Amino acid sequence: MGIQAEGILVSTDDFGVNMALGVGGMITAWLFRLSGYVFNHAQNVETLSMIRELCLDSSWTVCRHVFHLIDL
Repeated sequence: MGIQAEGILVSTDDFGVNMALGVGGMITAWLFRLSGYVFNHAQNVETLSMIRELCLDSSWTVCRHVFHLIDL
């Protein structure tokens, strides 16, 4: 009969997905904070550029922007 590992595999997969979503949200919030985002106010040019990059460009552009912000 063997060991049935479906439960541990599904829960591990679910945990990984939730961790990735959490980390992705944290990185996005951090980028908005670095660009000067202010809730319910007119945004500055850098913040609008960040929103444009996050919504329209590839993930490589976002990574390049992060590395630029932290001077790597």
